[in-house]
Amino acid sequence: AYIAFENLSCPGGTDQSNFQVVDFGNPGAPVVVKTVSLGTTSPHYTFVRGNSLWVSWLKFGTRRFDITNPASPVLTHSFDTTLGAGGRCVDDGNWGVFPLSETRAVASDWQNGLFVLEAR
Repeated sequence: AYIAFENLSCPGGTDQSNFQVVDFGNPGAPVVVKTVSLGTTSPHYTFVRGNSLWVSWLKFGTRRFDITNPASPVLTHSFDTTLGAGGRCVDDGNWGVFPLSETRAVASDWQNGLFVLEAR
């Protein structure tokens, strides 16, 4: 499973958020296999399509990871939905992403609207 952890603060606070790869092979004793962080903004939603993990990452836009090896996600694509506009809060930016396939997704940005994305 891929789980996003958020710790939002606004304005000017710190945010140490990440997503974790969790093995639920034994539901009574889940194990965190890996933690992925891109810095000081939050991942918001995670969705899997095939071997692709799509993450809406607020001010960092949308991120696509190759999860052929589920325990070691590899960042393959970044999509900037903020268009340099920035925002006053860490929860500005790409609020949601919904993958249509392994290579296409729809992303929603608080300030800039809807994006149709294609990973090539």
